[in-house]
Amino acid sequence: MTDGLPPEAAKILDEVDKRQAETADDWLAAFAKRSNEALAAKAAEKQIGKPPDEAVVVEALARKSDTEYAGGRAGRRRRTAR
Repeated sequence: MTDGLPPEAAKILDEVDKRQAETADDWLAAFAKRSNEALAAKAAEKQIGKPPDEAVVVEALARKSDTEYAGGRAGRRRRTAR
């Protein structure tokens, strides 16, 4: 492609080709990173599972005593505060 061109022009075209290749490599790396993050998020979401029926959760909370409910909330706050 650079045959017959002055050396300066050939050098410029080679640098442009190199920059384009680097840009493409950077784009592919960023795409792969985003793809892997999305796959990891999807896998984590599957591990959590589907949320239970809201009515069932409300009934389970209603069965707990005030002390039991408050103690569970305080325990969660302590664990996440660390």
